[in-house]
Amino acid sequence: MSDIKQDEQMSTDTQSTGLVQTSKARIRLLIFFVLFFLVPLSIPAVFFLDDGLNKLDVTVDDQFGSVDSVIMGVDKKSVPVWFQAINFNPESRVAQYKIYPWPSSDLASDFESSTVLKNDAQPIRVWIDAISGENKHTFNPGDSIGAITAEFDVLSRGSENSANDARYPFDEYKLDTYAQTWMNKSKYPENDLWTDIKTFDFFYTTPVSGFQVSHKRTAIWDDPVVTSSDIFDVKSIEALRAKGLISFESTFSRSVAVKTIAIIIGIFCVMSTITLAWITKNIWSRKRPPSILTLVYSAATALGVVQLREILPGRPRIGIAMDFIFVFPTLLISLISSLMITSIWIKYDEWDI
Repeated sequence: MSDIKQDEQMSTDTQSTGLVQTSKARIRLLIFFVLFFLVPLSIPAVFFLDDGLNKLDVTVDDQFGSVDSVIMGVDKKSVPVWFQAINFNPESRVAQYKIYPWPSSDLASDFESSTVLKNDAQPIRVWIDAISGENKHTFNPGDSIGAITAEFDVLSRGSENSANDARYPFDEYKLDTYAQTWMNKSKYPENDLWTDIKTFDFFYTTPVSGFQVSHKRTAIWDDPVVTSSDIFDVKSIEALRAKGLISFESTFSRSVAVKTIAIIIGIFCVMSTITLAWITKNIWSRKRPPSILTLVYSAATALGVVQLREILPGRPRIGIAMDFIFVFPTLLISLISSLMITSIWIKYDEWDI
């Protein structure tokens, strides 16, 4: 009888052990599925759910938005100006733009990439608040008007704390700049009879590598027509443009792609550090034997982090916050681990030739 009870108990224990093992296997399979499928697939899922294929990294975020010249009343007797951000250097804090004065069709003949001022039109002049070269550009009847390349100081007044590349990839910069347009009352440029001509600022939404750019038209000229303290007041903006005065601000921040890559590299540094420290701790406490593979792994971790640091988008300078939080600690732990594992490996006797 006792033998039968023992057999039944053993059978019950075996079933219980089998159920536990099956449960653990399912848990491991679930963890594998989450880590290798759900987590990686969440990135493209968010991309498509957020309409990433049609989303622009350069936007016009004010009350006017992406309006056209007819709506703004600058399709006749006016000189609209198009601005295209093409590059930004966060270390020197200089933004590069291409600027296209685009006189209305009654003043100039339009082509794909430029305009030609008509022979019977009066000369026009455009001033740009730039740091590079000549700021005033005069165009006479018959002249071809193309792109003006200009550079601007990005001073980030009022947001100096965030305008620091040490905060990469969460740094943000703000440009405030100006432009002005005139027309000569005389057809002869030597006659100094310049007067204001209506204008409006338009923006190309072509991407700037590594950055999201947001443009906002403003009314920050010191002029009597500005009737509101709100620099985004629509009436004040329209009044200034009617006098040929342009002002706007552009905000430069790292793109979502840049932030994503930087965060992934930061997580890799943290996980590599934890893994290497865990391995080293078990070897140091003699729970695991040292091996040449662990030495290779510690060295590979250091080299891998250095290579990943090199491919950070935008090639940020050495010494940003990310270096001190992630990169330098990982390199130091790799060095310490290599020394500790090497010292144990040299003294380890149980090895085969």
